[in-house]
Amino acid sequence: MQMMCRYFEAKSKYDDLYVIEFETSKIINSIIEKEDDNIVGIEKILDFLAIVEKSNHAGGSHWQDYEIHVLAIVKINRLSINKAI
Repeated sequence: MQMMCRYFEAKSKYDDLYVIEFETSKIINSIIEKEDDNIVGIEKILDFLAIVEKSNHAGGSHWQDYEIHVLAIVKINRLSINKAI
């Protein structure tokens, strides 16, 4: 996840369409690493992904791959929440 964030950062220096992908991936990575409440973290992550999708952004295969990884983490966390209930 950090590697993809660095990719978006490098691309954002030359292409403004990558700025939102870089900033959002940095925020999402932080949520994944630091959020104690899985439900709150999942909601924040989904909100940020929706913002990017509604925005003008590069949207290339790297973003799609990042999104797939993030959604897999969200799915795993949802499953662990359901088991805890």
